[in-house]
Amino acid sequence: MAIVIFFCNEANEKGEAVTWQGRKYDVYPIEGSGFEMNGKGAAARPSLKVSNLYGMVTGMVEDLQSLAGATVIRRKVYARFLDAVNFHSGNQEADPEQESVSRWVIEQCSELTSVSGDICPGNAD
Repeated sequence: MAIVIFFCNEANEKGEAVTWQGRKYDVYPIEGSGFEMNGKGAAARPSLKVSNLYGMVTGMVEDLQSLAGATVIRRKVYARFLDAVNFHSGNQEADPEQESVSRWVIEQCSELTSVSGDICPGNAD
């Protein structure tokens, strides 16, 4: 059974969930680092700190074997290309092709507290 969760750490200009390619991404506190890639040296080793608001991360860790083996997909999109529904006056520059997609497989949830869960994606998929 695949569980798919779509979230973004910011709201659109209307204060609502961001819509990208017709799909809503719920506003949820998350912080990522280490995504930089440079063609030389070791591959990027990103880490994610996800809010454990309402025990969401705790539930996922308990139900899904510490999240090991789950896939994280990061979609990087400039706001100016987001779907028109995100803006009070629409968006003539909306372009669903303007994204950069990265995929990682989670190795472990390295720290879990009542405040947050630190997730360590490993190798790129």
